Amino acid sequence: MKFIKRYYPTLLVVATILYLSLGRPSAPQDLQLIPYIDKMAHIVMYMGLVATFSFDVYRSVVSEKSCRRYLMCGAFVAIVLGVLMEVLQVCVTTYRSGDIGDVWANVAGVLLGVLVGVYVSRPLARKIGRYF
Repeated sequence: MKFIKRYYPTLLVVATILYLSLGRPSAPQDLQLIPYIDKMAHIVMYMGLVATFSFDVYRSVVSEKSCRRYLMCGAFVAIVLGVLMEVLQVCVTTYRSGDIGDVWANVAGVLLGVLVGVYVSRPLARKIGRYF
């Protein structure tokens, strides 16, 4: 229960990624005219996941060394989640297809999320984290 209370924002982002990755696609046709919009969506989703996880870690973990360890593990888990989502799209759904380009977009999003986590989430969590 303590885990859920501590990481509920991250868990909400993971639930959103699961829904968007495995649910039936319902994107407007106009969006499909923008080149690589799906790759941009993957980058934003996984950047948001890692940035949110970073915020949760920085607001709840005291030791800076522990924070780094948590963030490295979180980034690894996010990459594994991205690969797993693509594999599940191929194996479980009939209306989705996995793409290696999406995996690379997920990895890029994770790396950007680490940067956002360190330079945005950390100061934000230190300032307002106790209110969450």
